Amino acid sequence: MLHYNSNLEDLYKTKVPLPTTSYQPISNVYLINALTQQLFTQGLTVTNNYHTLYSGGQRVIGYLGIQDLNNPDPAFKMMLAYRNSYDKSMSVALAAGAMVMICSNGMVIGDITYMRRHTKNVFDDLGEMIYNTTHSLRNQLDKAAAIKEVLHAQQLGRTDTAHIIGDLFYKHELLRANQLTALTREIEKSENFAMPNGNGSAWNLYNNITEVLKKGNLGAIEQNKEITEYFLEEVV
Repeated sequence: MLHYNSNLEDLYKTKVPLPTTSYQPISNVYLINALTQQLFTQGLTVTNNYHTLYSGGQRVIGYLGIQDLNNPDPAFKMMLAYRNSYDKSMSVALAAGAMVMICSNGMVIGDITYMRRHTKNVFDDLGEMIYNTTHSLRNQLDKAAAIKEVLHAQQLGRTDTAHIIGDLFYKHELLRANQLTALTREIEKSENFAMPNGNGSAWNLYNNITEVLKKGNLGAIEQNKEITEYFLEEVV
């Protein structure tokens, strides 16, 4: 199991190897700073930053929590994950979206993913990777704002809520049995999107469902995409 740390001091202490004729390392600190700066130019800010170093500090996997500078809505949160290595064991990679995952076995999952080997020209492509990733996050947040406007206007009663959940579970098989209990708890007790007696906006229900998906397995990212399409096509 990987244990994540929010203190960046250990990243600064890890020595960057020297380049060779075929290998160009990328400093972990440089990568994080470049991401943070480019996010700011897109009107985005980092709300939290945590990572893990393993293999004696030669590899890192980290996550940045992303928020719109001008929109503190808790529903509009994205993630940007990164990985890097100093021992040539894995490429530099970025993954971004509402749900992301980078595994120690090399798997990179997200709405947006980029990978690049540490060859001597890696910096020629790294800037473009970072720009494309952060620009796509900006677009996703703008899209989320548009979705909110549509779903927030659609009010649901208890019967409507039950119908949608049943539809997602039985007809479309986009919810699993073990997620229904967690979803009921979110609907009743969510800090920001509670729906007393099942009453509330389609936006609240959508957020309760996606919150449950975030605690799921590797298939949750694809689930999230299909559920978003369902709400836009069949709920509104």
